[in-house]
Amino acid sequence: MTPSRNGLHALLLALQIVHVPILALAQNPAATPAPATPSGWDFASRILADEAIRDFQARARVEKDPAVLRELRLGEAVALINSQPKSEEKLDEAARKFDALIADNGKDDIAIAARYYKARIAQRHRYTPDEKEAARLYKELFADHPDHLFAQLGMVKYTMMRIHEPGIPAADRAARLAEAEELLPKITNRLPRRDLHAELGFAWLHASMGGNREKALAHFVEQNKLGIQRYSARADSLLRIANLAKELGKNDIAIAFYSRFIKEYPRDARNYTAVVLARECGAVIEAPVDAAGAGTPSTATPAAVPVQAPAPAIPPSPAAPSQP
Repeated sequence: MTPSRNGLHALLLALQIVHVPILALAQNPAATPAPATPSGWDFASRILADEAIRDFQARARVEKDPAVLRELRLGEAVALINSQPKSEEKLDEAARKFDALIADNGKDDIAIAARYYKARIAQRHRYTPDEKEAARLYKELFADHPDHLFAQLGMVKYTMMRIHEPGIPAADRAARLAEAEELLPKITNRLPRRDLHAELGFAWLHASMGGNREKALAHFVEQNKLGIQRYSARADSLLRIANLAKELGKNDIAIAFYSRFIKEYPRDARNYTAVVLARECGAVIEAPVDAAGAGTPSTATPAAVPVQAPAPAIPPSPAAPSQP
């Protein structure tokens, strides 16, 4: 039994991964009702790794369809990465399962996903990360399947590893950042393209990269256009763009994004400050309802807020979200 479309969509939101080979189904999660009982994919979407493993194993024992069996084995291996307590033994077991899927059919969607997760184990999950091995695996995967979602996800991670490699000269870092800009036309899937825009935006904010706030703003706007599912991250994105645009004197952009934040996040503690900053840009906006929800405009004096970082501070780059 394959996972439901709702289960796939939840997995995408929680782990920033897509179950394959039915990637297209995740784009329309409402088309199929949720299953009556949770599946391994539903458990995995809630980071309930052990429950997911048990479900995948139970289904695999009775499954007769070879294609579905491969999906279940992929799910079990992915869940093993998050199984607690995390250990090298569990990661080794997950890697062996990925290897088996690759050996069985090295070119289907399941195998491509397995290759991506092998690289993720090397880059992120080992007690001693092996970034050279991860970089090799990401590059090989992209060379073999440049249009595939998982290959593009891996290439974005490889590119960021190169840009942020410790100890390289500033000139080399700037050159690598320029190479990353040239990668954008090749990243055609929405999720990795959004992540690449975000990473490039943060990179251009750093003086060590040459510091170009105009370019940073352009990338953050493109990231926002591509959609940010997580509620708090979307709020941070709106404020980040608005504050940066205000600093650069682009008041029309600042007003547009402050206004979106004020409308979409009326109970956020930063709402009143956003109103004040929008007014400074020339906007005519009514005072928001106070944070306590009393239904009356707040009359509190807003705290001084740096343009780049509204209070509470926007978190740094989401380069390494907590997912497999």
